[in-house]
Amino acid sequence: MFDAYVQQLRAESRPRSHNPDTTPAFWQLLAEHQVSRDSRWAEVSGALAQDPRFAALGKGERARAFAAYQQRLAQAQGDAERHAAKQARLKQAHAN
Repeated sequence: MFDAYVQQLRAESRPRSHNPDTTPAFWQLLAEHQVSRDSRWAEVSGALAQDPRFAALGKGERARAFAAYQQRLAQAQGDAERHAAKQARLKQAHAN
């Protein structure tokens, strides 16, 4: 039983060959679970562990992809806020 545990740990620690389709699939998984830019990895990872898209990335890759996803969300939100502010300024300028 201990040998099986050690083998599992070794398999998890080995770098996985990176498939370019795995990160977008992982991001899709995060989107399906409505992960926000304020979500915490410790909370999210447990809820997603049974999905094959979660297991397709190595442990470190998952954490990096999660952080990149959150950065992407923050950037998109910032872009939307800047666009809304610009539209408000234009509307106000036309009103004057």
